[in-house]
Amino acid sequence: MRYALTAVALAVAVSSTPAGPSTLPNLAAFVLPTVVVVKSNLGQYCSGAIIHRRRVVTNKHCTEGATNFTVRTVDGREMPGALVGQSADIDVAVLRIEPVNDVEVATIADSNTVRVGDMVMAVGHPYTLDWTVSVGFVSHLARLLPGFGVFMQHTAAINPGNSGGPLFNLRGEVIGINSMKRDGEGLSFAISSNAVLAAIMDIEAASVR
Repeated sequence: MRYALTAVALAVAVSSTPAGPSTLPNLAAFVLPTVVVVKSNLGQYCSGAIIHRRRVVTNKHCTEGATNFTVRTVDGREMPGALVGQSADIDVAVLRIEPVNDVEVATIADSNTVRVGDMVMAVGHPYTLDWTVSVGFVSHLARLLPGFGVFMQHTAAINPGNSGGPLFNLRGEVIGINSMKRDGEGLSFAISSNAVLAAIMDIEAASVR
């Protein structure tokens, strides 16, 4: 089915199908083309996910204060990005890119279907080590971090540069957007895909007012 952002005639794919890559190497090959580098004129170096041929989702803290962005795909293409908007409530921002027909678009899962113990894959660019893949497990569905919000906690390794990058389930669907980590091993935190979708809707609606 489709999650329609009718205000701007934008549709974000939301999965309802159980099929997916059969092995972790196949999963990585399947999802890597949907992940991008997001660089700003202020020097932020982050990750993002292509959610439509005109849209990239990333973290708000990757865009704050910046006016110009460069988005780079896994095949080396670079394109300018413009800020559509930032969520007032959570660490989510949306960038506009020029329409691209031959890019892979990430499919977004219903995060209400995620269970503790599910295996996940994070893809991003930690310390500018582009398209780094790590795997782990969901360890908590709604971890409250005072002063920051509620997150899906998982054990896949993330570091600076992973911000804004997607967290995938074994079907290759986005179940969250990585936002932060805590000191220690396996303490990674992502914004759930349902919260991200709600933020995208609000951002798109505000952009056409």
